[in-house]
Amino acid sequence: MESSTPYATIYYTTDGSRPTTSSTVYSGPFTVSSPMTTVKAIADIGGSGFTPSAVATAVYKVVPKAIPTTTTVKSLSNPSKLGDPVTFVATVTAASSATPTGSVTFKNGAAPVGTAPLVDGVATFTLSGLTAYGHSITAAYTGSATNGASAVGFTQEVTP
Repeated sequence: MESSTPYATIYYTTDGSRPTTSSTVYSGPFTVSSPMTTVKAIADIGGSGFTPSAVATAVYKVVPKAIPTTTTVKSLSNPSKLGDPVTFVATVTAASSATPTGSVTFKNGAAPVGTAPLVDGVATFTLSGLTAYGHSITAAYTGSATNGASAVGFTQEVTP
């Protein structure tokens, strides 16, 4: 916080109340720890005949760090036979006890081939038309408002 008035003292509150010259004096950065904090401040140059500035208000929302996740993926048939559909099962777990929500994108190489919703932390996707030999399959969880993104890949073998 700063004032454009030289030698002004800034007084502030973090509980949403109106600041006065008896409030905390701003001297540098301070910690905001509740999920939503309203900071109100005034500037005052002191002395008789001067009134404090209008109240400036700012609302700060503390955004928690994303919870790390881990994604695993498996094929229900690896190797698979040419022409057979292949079902992939991705499981996303979070470092906390909450089950991640959202969706998983499946890729064949760099190309997305489909997306499946997470149901109890599990996404299932079936892919048809894989050509013979190896395919680099990736399951990518995009994350959510509270959970971080994660991805994993493996090689799906298709026999001719």
